This record gives sequence, structure tokens and C-alpha cells, in this order.
Amino acid sequence: MERRPHPDFDRTTARRVLVGAAVVALALVGSGAAHALGAGEWAVWLGGVGFLAGCAVIVRAPLNRAPCPACGRPLTREPDATAFPCRPCGVRWATRSYGADFRD
Repeated sequence: MERRPHPDFDRTTARRVLVGAAVVALALVGSGAAHALGAGEWAVWLGGVGFLAGCAVIVRAPLNRAPCPACGRPLTREPDATAFPCRPCGVRWATRSYGADFRD
């Protein structure tokens, strides 16, 4: 099987995690600032909801799934692997990150 680098898996995964971390940070800082400025208890609850939403974005990032860049088929990999094999194309799409998922 030919081995090629996956063109966008690592960037997409990093972007999803950074978006989740930004939501978490904005929720915590924003709710803390709003509460300090006298917004009331609802600001703390809204910050908690934002924190959980950001955590959900991070946890739900598909680490072991990606589309094949050549044929578009959904690919999966083993949790300890760094490549997505596509048998119809005969290509192992390599990534720089290991597959890891707490649900596996």
C-alpha cells in the first residue's frame, strides 16, 4: 500500500480543539467579568453552560475518523495508529498524531 500524508486531518483536528478551548476561556472570563460588574447569578450559570459547550466540542472531535482525500469514503483507524488505510484507493493516509479516544 502506498503511504501519503493526509492533506488536512492534523489542521482540522487542531482547529476543532482550539475552537473548543476558546469557547471555554471566553465563557469563564466573560461570566466572571459579568458577575463582577453586577450582572447577577445568571452570568455564572451562563458561563457554566458555555464551559460545558466548549468541553463538548473538544471531546466530540473525531480523532479516529476522516474522509479519504482521493475518493471521499469515510475512513477509520485503530486508536494507536497514525495512518488511515483506504483499501479501494490502495493508500495509507499518514498523520502526525496518534489516534486516541477515551470512548475506545
